[in-house]
Amino acid sequence: MLVRRLLVSIVLLVVLSFISFSLLALSPGDPARLLLGTRPTTPANLAAIRAEFHLNASFLGQYWIWLQGVVQLQFGRSIATLAPVGPTLASHLLLSFQLAAVGAVLAIGGGVVLGIVAAVWQQRFADRTIVALSIVGVSAPAFVAGLVLLIVFSVDLNWLPAYGQGGGGLDRLKHLLLPGIALGLGAMALVLKVTRSSMIRELSSDYVTFARARGASTSRVLTIYALRNALIPIVTSSGLVFSYLIASAVLVEVVFNIPGVGSMLVSGVTTHDIPVVQAAVLAIGAVVILVNLLVDVLYLFIDPRVHLGRAGV
Repeated sequence: MLVRRLLVSIVLLVVLSFISFSLLALSPGDPARLLLGTRPTTPANLAAIRAEFHLNASFLGQYWIWLQGVVQLQFGRSIATLAPVGPTLASHLLLSFQLAAVGAVLAIGGGVVLGIVAAVWQQRFADRTIVALSIVGVSAPAFVAGLVLLIVFSVDLNWLPAYGQGGGGLDRLKHLLLPGIALGLGAMALVLKVTRSSMIRELSSDYVTFARARGASTSRVLTIYALRNALIPIVTSSGLVFSYLIASAVLVEVVFNIPGVGSMLVSGVTTHDIPVVQAAVLAIGAVVILVNLLVDVLYLFIDPRVHLGRAGV
């Protein structure tokens, strides 16, 4: 099963890269003229630039040359800066991953805890308050939440930095805290709703009633019985949430001036830098597909029926 999913994932990445390459090829603009900058735009200069970056090849020829390089983990050079795309992509992707991790801690951790609280106190004040707050979180776009948090906690209270990536360790975390919260608020509402509905369903099941009748403690009923059986939809939503955080980081990165892969993608599209855009799109797609694959692997450890199905195969 996993081998089949890996093959499907590779095919999806190839299709994604081909679609993005096609859209860039159809978009207006000449990368060779952009690369010349202030130099004279003569036919000889344009021909030399196009030959160096294989821009004179056919569309399929350019795509095949690029694909061969990707297989060897060579993403070419940036048309705008002439710098290798690979190292730049690695540093930008690492920063976006750290930002998404901060948002995921809030979204998944906070969503699961609040969802359990709402399910236990169903139809009471705590439940209604949490559900109302989740609706607000879903309704507020990430960049709007980022602007509000920036004004309140950075400009007015001066508690946290307003922009940038910071240094390392705690300083990096301090710089990523506000954008991570802005990124994770909407996603937390999704995890909260899924956790609440799953826990309500499990808490009303016969086996939970039987466990309580046997004298099992509330904490044991919640963690050992109800939560474990509610994990499948929670894990599924958590995987979707992390994929969403990586894909949506571009808006937050622009608001907080964070040089992540989203900012790299926007810069590449603006300058018609095909190697940069292709590498950024491929990286984001690979992360999303990898997270979904990891979710499928987690099913093997959570749901015994998946073990049985695999053994049957």
